[in-house]
Amino acid sequence: MTTEEKYLSVLANISANAPLDLDPLIFPGAAEKTVKVVRKGCVFPPSAKLWDRAEDQTSYIGIRVKSPIAEPQIVAAYLAAAAVERQIVPVFLSWNGPCGMQQFGFRVERISGASEAECEQCEEQAVRFWNMAIVVDVADVTGMS
Repeated sequence: MTTEEKYLSVLANISANAPLDLDPLIFPGAAEKTVKVVRKGCVFPPSAKLWDRAEDQTSYIGIRVKSPIAEPQIVAAYLAAAAVERQIVPVFLSWNGPCGMQQFGFRVERISGASEAECEQCEEQAVRFWNMAIVVDVADVTGMS
């Protein structure tokens, strides 16, 4: 399956439906999770680094996730469309465990460490491994349209 076919499939299957959270049933009294709403209206200048590769070479972008994603289906739609249009591959850098983007077929790298500095080092390693052209916070993704 080509990259374009993969992300067209992601776009075709995006749904606002989410799996049932069984944690409250299994662990009654667990603390409520807070979510951050994705901002709208952010504007980004074009990144020359995204397009400096040969035409047949893939550009990877990192999406940093430090808190739960309020509407993952919207983020998935934006990134799948960008992947098809711009021939990029988004890779999520999740600082807080599963970020919910796996369900749409995106690659998710777990960022771990005992301190902020160790997490930053872990992220740097993932960025080098994937040869990422750019890393943006998930809250800024909707401004990339």
